[in-house]
Amino acid sequence: MAQEKPKKLFKMAEKIHNRDSKIIQSILIEVYSRFPSEFSDVAIRWLIDNLMGLEFGYGYIEERWAPVRRLIERHSPFCCETLFRELENRIICYHETDEREVAKKCLECRRNGYINENIIHYWGMAQYFLLPALAKERVCKKTLDLIDVLDRKFCGYFNRSRVMGGDGRVTT
Repeated sequence: MAQEKPKKLFKMAEKIHNRDSKIIQSILIEVYSRFPSEFSDVAIRWLIDNLMGLEFGYGYIEERWAPVRRLIERHSPFCCETLFRELENRIICYHETDEREVAKKCLECRRNGYINENIIHYWGMAQYFLLPALAKERVCKKTLDLIDVLDRKFCGYFNRSRVMGGDGRVTT
């Protein structure tokens, strides 16, 4: 329907556009990911304005950032420059809600000499998965540099094609 009757589907989706339910947002992210490029500004604006977070995948089916990544890959090449820059900045500045607690646990483990690949990184995983989804020809140098840093940080820890569990640990 997103390809054959996008205007009709958009009118239907618009009625539930700003709901806080994560289930409704999960449905909408899949719908917006399938809209044609003339809806790119709408899709990116919705992503920027209405998400409670950037994690919508279910770790046992697909990596937790996969739905957002699909929407970004689909629409970031076609949205207006202002929205693209806003999205790029939103991803760079994204912080998970429990980030402070996770950071404390990670630092405590490291302080006690426990360094293991299963230790959750407290910043950068969302950026590692989502920044490369942005249209390559549009990203700024700062973003390209950050992607390189994140690639080095997570080198060997996991790769973007493996499935992520809800706690950030890799499952194969």
